[in-house]
Amino acid sequence: GLGIWALEAGYGLIGVLWVFILTAGLSTVLNMVFTSYAIRLHKQKTTELAQTRYILKESIPFLVLSISTRLYAKSDILILTLLRGDKITGIYSAAYIFLDLLFAISHSITAVAYPMVTDMYVGSKGESEKSTADLIMAYERLHKYMVLGLIPISAILMSMGIEILMLVFGRQYTGGTSLLQVLVWTAPVNISANISGTFISAIYKQRLNAILATAGMIVNIIWTIIFIALYGAMGAAIATLGSAVVNTIVHYYFVTRTIGSPSLINTWLKPIICGVIMVGAIYPLMDSFWLLRGVIGISAYIIAIIIVRPFDAEDKRLVASVLTRKS
Repeated sequence: GLGIWALEAGYGLIGVLWVFILTAGLSTVLNMVFTSYAIRLHKQKTTELAQTRYILKESIPFLVLSISTRLYAKSDILILTLLRGDKITGIYSAAYIFLDLLFAISHSITAVAYPMVTDMYVGSKGESEKSTADLIMAYERLHKYMVLGLIPISAILMSMGIEILMLVFGRQYTGGTSLLQVLVWTAPVNISANISGTFISAIYKQRLNAILATAGMIVNIIWTIIFIALYGAMGAAIATLGSAVVNTIVHYYFVTRTIGSPSLINTWLKPIICGVIMVGAIYPLMDSFWLLRGVIGISAYIIAIIIVRPFDAEDKRLVASVLTRKS
């Protein structure tokens, strides 16, 4: 409702973006309040109310994280609107909407992983090194699965950008094809930072994660202003991808400082090699029929997985345990 009002009042896309950021912050505050109220309904003792206050206090980093994440995700559109106007921002937003879809998928999975990682960490405190190794293994496998899952989607979107934009938005938005081809690679890079942030927060380092998110947001805004001033909409796309790379590296560094050192071969090297093989097969066919590109790309990715072998015996055991409902 506020978004429609902002459009009708003449504020354009920038008004809608500020409404988005405002409602994101409001949603987080309301969650904090309702959580406190739900606990108070069942716990009225002074010591238990102290626990409620503790929960609210510890919710503050998540409030900062929520707002910083929203600003980080939308700063390029916001700044592009201010510096270049609504028309170019509309084309950019058409390309960005597919990135939003990929972000939604990755955020939903990392949100599910959060309580499970916390449970693993609580169970491992004070125990043997094997428990810590299990935490690292969980990080490696979640990271590997998510990156391997997003790479082919990004590759297909990159190769079929013009067809997808024409189908969804119309011919007038196909000018955003080159933007889409850059932006889609932000998803497999950014999911790494999301997974790292999830693990950092899940082991009671919420403040550290909030600080990293805020720092990443500031860097992203600075880069975006500079690159948009130099290169326009393509500068915004490059800045978004570049800041995601920096954000991922920083988060990975702090993962190694908090939970241990995951294997770079399992988490990044093997998925990247598979992605390079897939893109290498698609790129020479960019002017061919879209269905041929899709078939060749997926086939190349399957062959790459067979050759590179990112999945080991433990992965097969995990899949078998899921299918047979065994823990």
